[in-house]
Amino acid sequence: MRWIIALFLASSLASAAEQVPLGGGAYSPLDGDFEHLVKQKLSEWHVPGVSVAVVHNNKTYAKGYGIAQYPSQPVTPSTLFYTGSTTKAFTAAAISLLVDSEEEAYKNIKWTTPLYTLIGDDFILPDYYATTHTTLEDALSHRSGMPRHDMSYGGPNFTRRDMVRSLRNLPLTAEPRTKYQYCNMMFVAVAYALEAVTGQWLGDFLRERIWEPLGMQTTFFALPDAKKAVKDGKAEIAKGYKWEAEKEEFREVEWMDNYELSGAGGVISTVLDYAQWMKMLMNQAPPLSKQGHEALTYPRIIAEKQGPPFDATLLYALGWAIETYGGERLWFHDGGMPGFGTELLLLPDMNWGIVLMLNTAESSNFAGMGLMFHLIDEFLEVPQEKRFDWDEKFRNRITSRRSLASSAHHILYPHTPTPPLPHSLPLSAYTGTYHHPSYQSLTLTLANLTLPSCNTSSTYLFANMTDHMWDFTLRLEHVSGEFFVAMVWAQDLDAFDVETPAKAEFRVGEGGRSGGWGWHWRRRWGRRRFGGRGFEFGGWGSLGGIMKFD
Repeated sequence: MRWIIALFLASSLASAAEQVPLGGGAYSPLDGDFEHLVKQKLSEWHVPGVSVAVVHNNKTYAKGYGIAQYPSQPVTPSTLFYTGSTTKAFTAAAISLLVDSEEEAYKNIKWTTPLYTLIGDDFILPDYYATTHTTLEDALSHRSGMPRHDMSYGGPNFTRRDMVRSLRNLPLTAEPRTKYQYCNMMFVAVAYALEAVTGQWLGDFLRERIWEPLGMQTTFFALPDAKKAVKDGKAEIAKGYKWEAEKEEFREVEWMDNYELSGAGGVISTVLDYAQWMKMLMNQAPPLSKQGHEALTYPRIIAEKQGPPFDATLLYALGWAIETYGGERLWFHDGGMPGFGTELLLLPDMNWGIVLMLNTAESSNFAGMGLMFHLIDEFLEVPQEKRFDWDEKFRNRITSRRSLASSAHHILYPHTPTPPLPHSLPLSAYTGTYHHPSYQSLTLTLANLTLPSCNTSSTYLFANMTDHMWDFTLRLEHVSGEFFVAMVWAQDLDAFDVETPAKAEFRVGEGGRSGGWGWHWRRRWGRRRFGGRGFEFGGWGSLGGIMKFD
């Protein structure tokens, strides 16, 4: 069910009791000043609520603020949220238990074990060398050479095995171990391999081997399990929302059935449970071995230069991003799902960690970063004049994205003739259903659309992909000849309604009809880094992976 409700944040800010109240003069991060800042950030970024937990020296400080479900259910430290890609660290931890196991069945499981040896011809990549040499640690550190391809998977009866087997038809864009390229599908492949080796669903494995030993009683790996806990009175779950700027209203975002996303983003949990997870990590405590802990945060690849306010280049380990801030090591990961965002960060040498869970997509991460680094700066006693302005950074990023989208024609096709060449066929001749073995089917129709950037309507080739895991629309703007700009919009993931552009090209057959079209590989428009989701929607290449007309 979808419904709309207006924002009345000023009157609805709610706060739960601190998990560990401390007396006068003691460390107490979630004080009245922080509550005032929370109110400000939630209002500015249009986020209904946030749950926060800070861990320091094995003590937990936790509060909830704002609304979990309209009209009146407050956020508490026990409220369940989708935690997105922070799941990846659990998947890596699960593999570490197999690597360190003395059981005969797992004696051949090493970080350097090729996935192909575990799941056979279910794991086939377009390149033979990549197929036979892509290891567990390659997949867990985003250095497999496979980019995101997030818009390819999902749909009726789609399984994890289907996702893994679809990799054979998706182009690699780098050699293994040469380039950092964020890829959710590789984490699903690792989860699938673990299940093949153990004979156990990853969710059950995590519950038995990690969550129950840590007392994480309200952490789930599938929406039905979380719903059952709510029905049994053991938990409450937040609703996800999107702020509709034109209407100045929140729209409820349906809970995603994230079962098939498994090892990449399947977790639903609370900040209190994540506090237990953070304590284990910082103390290098069981159930992981000391070697297992060290393996998880040992950098495997250089990701990218971060720039201010960070001191070094971003590195990626196994499910963890590694950076330095103010001279301090930090381990970090964010998470984003439709209607939800999570920020998780540890200062391991200071025995300090924080997690924030919020209930919008993308804008949650922006608000969460500002709140998180306020508490970090307070803890590290960073002078006010040296504190980084995260809000300005994110406002500039949104402006830049809008500018890039509006200038996509000139950036993607700088040598377009004047006047442009007409397309070979009437626009209606390009409509129909196209198929790709991994991206599945896509139906192009003619749609008369009025864009937010202008007041006039125009006719576009258009596809509404509601049967994939991530709902998105595709709008094709003609450039010249058979060349178009594909404008992609993932409405429940993009808080600011900015389309993402890519090059597209049709192939007209000798019979005078469209034989297929391809979504070209292109420069990255968003980058995976602190405080923002960078979407690489993927494509089918300019030659080998064209979608064929059915």
